[in-house]
Amino acid sequence: MTAKRNARRMTIGLAGRLLAFLTLLAFTTPDAAAKPGDLWRHDYAIAKQQAIDTGKLLLIEYSRESCGWCRIMEETTHQQPRVISTLKRDFIPIRLKNDGDGLKKTHAVSGTPHTLIVDPQSLTLIARIGGFVAADDYLVELQQAKARQALQLQHPVAFDALLEAEASLKADQLDQAINAATRGLAESPRSIPLLIVRAKAQTRARNGRAAVADLKRALKRMPDDLRLYRVRAFARYDASDFRGAAQDFDRSLRLHLQPAHYDATQRWYAMAAAGHADRASRMLRDYLRGKPNIEGDGWFRTVSGYLAGRYNEQTLLRFARRPYQKLQAYRAMAAKARVAGNRDTALRHLRKAASFKQVNVYDHTAVRAEI
Repeated sequence: MTAKRNARRMTIGLAGRLLAFLTLLAFTTPDAAAKPGDLWRHDYAIAKQQAIDTGKLLLIEYSRESCGWCRIMEETTHQQPRVISTLKRDFIPIRLKNDGDGLKKTHAVSGTPHTLIVDPQSLTLIARIGGFVAADDYLVELQQAKARQALQLQHPVAFDALLEAEASLKADQLDQAINAATRGLAESPRSIPLLIVRAKAQTRARNGRAAVADLKRALKRMPDDLRLYRVRAFARYDASDFRGAAQDFDRSLRLHLQPAHYDATQRWYAMAAAGHADRASRMLRDYLRGKPNIEGDGWFRTVSGYLAGRYNEQTLLRFARRPYQKLQAYRAMAAKARVAGNRDTALRHLRKAASFKQVNVYDHTAVRAEI
């Protein structure tokens, strides 16, 4: 009898505590767990003042109602929990349909989505993100923006050198880019952005070994930065270290939160160039198994499917409409020809790939190294 009474009291006590918890949750949830949409401001003046008051960077995303990629980015990248928490912690994000304070014109923003990350006091451009970016690369961009802000605040001379180096690299003035980055590193020897821009310039100047050394220094400080592995992979390509390049693309793949078909195909090319195509094919099939055809990655899924034997050359070339897609198509065909032992055919495809201009310069670096 006593045992039954105690059990009944325990049940009533538990029910009471559960009811109290649910009541408290009903009142606190709306405030405590803000929705992702609550992050984004729409009034430029208010957002700018909040950024000044909190000491955070102002992140301005330009968008349009008719922009399909804007909608996809809002529904995918901006819904990722790590992206939400990073934006909450370090930035004041605002989404604008108009020009805000003239920054769009000042910084030559064309097309949407396009993101500017600026210092709210001086409106100095810290970083920019052009076009649709998946969550993994978006997080890297945010991390790099914080590193650039720290450089601007602690070593303004080095920050000016960074801007000069990036402008020179964009203009294909490689010696000037390397010299400017070297001056900046004399002021701030451990700066990740300066190490990256110098490594990119060195790779394009056919000095991949020096670029690998710079990126090794950067990776000691940021071992989880997937983009550093990708940049070092192309530097290793220039140094004809195809096996090392494959390993770096593999590390980048392991760090991704979402399918990354670009890195998967690049790993395949590198392993084929290193003489391990059979193993690469098995890894590619395992990678593709069950992967969704996410927006923004459809082309590289097509290339991956061709490399895995799902499509033939005619299908691949039919989907290759843009110059970078044609380069990738002929590079994939060259890789398969190399696997089959047809070196002359592979070389012919690589020369065809090298003929396409106005594409990613690092793809050209890789093709040139394979030739």
